Amino acid sequence: MAPVLARDTIPAHLPERLTISFWFSYWATDLQEGEGFHDLEQVFRDLVARGFNTVRLDGLWSWCFRPDGTRRGPVEIGRVAEPGYCDYGPGTKTLGGGTVDALERLLKLFELARKYDVYVGLTSWEYQPGHTLGFLADPALRQEILDIPVPARFDYTSMQIDRLLTTLKGEGYGDRIAYVEFHNEIEYSIGLGLPGGTVALRAAVEKQLVFLRERHPDLLITDDYSLPASEAGFEVDAAERFVERLAPSSQLVDHHLYAWSASIQMALFREAGIGLFTSGHDEVMRRAEEKELFQWLMKPDRPSWQEYRQHLGIEWLAQWWVLNYVYQYMDVDRYDYWMFKHYPQYEDRMRSFWRNGIQFMASHARQRGLPLVCDEGYLCWPPSHSQFEPSAVGRANFDYIVDHMLQAGYWGYMVSTYAFPGQPLWEDQGEWLAATHKRVQAAT
Repeated sequence: MAPVLARDTIPAHLPERLTISFWFSYWATDLQEGEGFHDLEQVFRDLVARGFNTVRLDGLWSWCFRPDGTRRGPVEIGRVAEPGYCDYGPGTKTLGGGTVDALERLLKLFELARKYDVYVGLTSWEYQPGHTLGFLADPALRQEILDIPVPARFDYTSMQIDRLLTTLKGEGYGDRIAYVEFHNEIEYSIGLGLPGGTVALRAAVEKQLVFLRERHPDLLITDDYSLPASEAGFEVDAAERFVERLAPSSQLVDHHLYAWSASIQMALFREAGIGLFTSGHDEVMRRAEEKELFQWLMKPDRPSWQEYRQHLGIEWLAQWWVLNYVYQYMDVDRYDYWMFKHYPQYEDRMRSFWRNGIQFMASHARQRGLPLVCDEGYLCWPPSHSQFEPSAVGRANFDYIVDHMLQAGYWGYMVSTYAFPGQPLWEDQGEWLAATHKRVQAAT
């Protein structure tokens, strides 16, 4: 196994390797009885039992502070759809209806992180359509944040990050911060609508990284993007364009590794006439209803799309509406059957993308003298109760990815985006997770 790239640039108190669990905003939204984060301390116990030493989560800066820097206090948690209409989509099942004081909750989380010797990677999905802001029940609060013009969102975000980091360090938790991302998948989120293309986006992010590094020289500050994949898999030209946008002042090469169009799941979506990020929902659903695979996948007693959409909630989450409908009324056994039956057609293509992507990103990190982190991947968005990812096939792919990352000298590893409380990989494969993370942490 290769040594960790640029280990001498990583603060000495941080782990030799990070084994990362994806907590998104669930830690602040999924709080009711029966939800995954109802008992936060138990979640930490389960986390370390599964071999994780790091969590990556949404810092919820704008839930913690108003734009003027004052503490915001409790906010009401929203939901994607009415109860009973969104039960099978990972990350969109939040029951809603309660309130949370995000800053108070985050300080409690850091207190437990210290108790259980866990580190925290901070990021944000604030300006990513269909994500964090959709769980604010108050439309006026959501609009307050969205009304900030696109160019001004960069300064606004870095100021909010600075406020949170200053607060956390003031409470003595600075040594629990593994790294800080300016924003998750910048090209798909805060960068949307910014004039000037890649050059302007890179300059805008660079300005914020410089500011945050000056304010917090003791922390690792980075940008964050998702390596593109085509139906053919890994493409060198696309990867080279990808690294061109990475900011010079980033202190990590922090990327995602979704097989996207090359994956078996996206092939199923294409054949069924649906999409991961769709607009024009009524037309998409009209076309899908004409597809033989769609009809085979869906339960015959389902409500119509037109009836279902009357029970949907916040428009900000609209990109997930079609898939929420499909997942809600799909026969998951048939979904899994199709995935297992057709998997051999896609294995080489997906594994080639993962392998070549890992090698390419490691080469780029080595050239820049930076540590390397992959903290999302590797197919895309599964139905909650699907057994494909937790199966021997899915786990073999994760083992394959981890093996190649160990050989490439990665510092941070996320074995699967969908290993968090309430998901089958977390609930049913705890021993495998622990063994995998033991292998990562024992690597030399």
